Amino acid sequence: MFRPRPLAEARALRDAGRREAAIAVLERFIAEGHAPPEAHWMLGRLYLAQSRPAHAAGEFRRYLELAPQGPYAAAATLRLQALKPITEPPQEAAQEPAPPSAPLTAQQQVTANRLWDQAAAAERGSRLAEALQLYRELLQAIPDYARAGEVYERMAVCAAGLPTPDHRQADHYYTLAAKEYRRVGDRENATRCRRLAAIEAEAARLETTSPKTSPAPPTQVDQQAAEQSAKQKLAQEEARARYRQAAEAWERGDLTTARMEVESARRLDPKLGEAYFLLAAIQELSGEWPAARQNYLEFLQLRPRSPQADEARRRAELLASRRLLLSADFEESGAPGVLVPTGAAADATGTAARQGAGGAAGTSHSLEVPAGNEARLHFEPLERGAVEVYFYDPGTPAERPAVTVATRQGKQVTVRAGQKTYELDAAAQQESLQRSEGWHKLTIETGERAVTAFVDGNYLGVVKPPGPLRTLTLAGPAGEGKSLRYDKIRVIAEIETEEAARSG
Repeated sequence: MFRPRPLAEARALRDAGRREAAIAVLERFIAEGHAPPEAHWMLGRLYLAQSRPAHAAGEFRRYLELAPQGPYAAAATLRLQALKPITEPPQEAAQEPAPPSAPLTAQQQVTANRLWDQAAAAERGSRLAEALQLYRELLQAIPDYARAGEVYERMAVCAAGLPTPDHRQADHYYTLAAKEYRRVGDRENATRCRRLAAIEAEAARLETTSPKTSPAPPTQVDQQAAEQSAKQKLAQEEARARYRQAAEAWERGDLTTARMEVESARRLDPKLGEAYFLLAAIQELSGEWPAARQNYLEFLQLRPRSPQADEARRRAELLASRRLLLSADFEESGAPGVLVPTGAAADATGTAARQGAGGAAGTSHSLEVPAGNEARLHFEPLERGAVEVYFYDPGTPAERPAVTVATRQGKQVTVRAGQKTYELDAAAQQESLQRSEGWHKLTIETGERAVTAFVDGNYLGVVKPPGPLRTLTLAGPAGEGKSLRYDKIRVIAEIETEEAARSG
């Protein structure tokens, strides 16, 4: 049986929630003596997640010894600084964290979630003045909000990113964020925000002392150029800090924060090539392929000799050969009109129910299919490409998700949750993938020779090609099960090279 490389195997085990198994793989790999620095970084993060700070600190130090200028060097240094009070004897009495804020009422929680989501959406859309106002309203509505540090930090980012940057206001909000982080005992973020406040304060000072007259006398030209260069340097430094925050959020799977931070970095420094690459990766995962391809190409223009250039070129070419036949997300009210629930237990209105979801799918809503029902989706015949769908596995015997794709002739390929593993009906070859509670991504790829199924990127099995796919069916639980949830449906066609070139 094919055995993946140790890092890839450890990453897959980590993403599947099997941390102890991932740790065992990495410890064995490192003991063999040929592990790259990244193995120590990954192992340190796993140790940290397992509440083993001394072990984590040792791996972070080893990473910095092997790769002092590596891609995770800044993050490893920050983690070591955060772990220092735990792994080393204190040099002075530590400040006691503030007592926890009083729990929010149900109405306050609704208000907080609404304003935070609206502000984040405005920020993603580059409507920074609107986002700033919404963040202010959040703090006015809930003065003792437990996440005030995060809110003040987002306000600082918005103020610094305005068409005419307000550095003085950004300095003020970073300072408030640092105080809030310090108040709750979060030293790492408090230190980072104090440093960013100093950057904004220096930018504000330069802005205040810059001559306002135009045109400048010849004697002031050099001074203005020097001050402009200093402002640009400060903006670039803050952009790099934002990019590091985005990369860390990407590493831990927080795509919303990663996107906000990397877009802030790009606004501050439009020539920061790494920001384009990371944003493209986020957009690709979100199904925004034209925008992702454009950002990969922008990265290649800015960093043509980067070690990531070949990967960016490959991703751009791959995205040019894809066409999204159908996309269904359930973040807005109402299911797509082409999604039709069927079965004896269909409700009186003939529409699929929806409820809050959260989880790995990264959504606030999902499609809920009740017991005895099916939700069926029709699309253009798919000869080459993939069908993607997220499903929530409750992990119970009575509630087993099942996804079926079928041809116009009715030939079917079904992936279902069995008693303990995920199963592919009529598979010529199949791996044993254990069921686990939570959101999972199912990918069914079809081509000229076979139909292949993957769960969370892990190979499940292969069946003979049944012909062009035409229908997707999402099953509710049988018997006494309550309901099953699905989300983020994609039907992706691979188009011929000539057509791809024309569409690109």
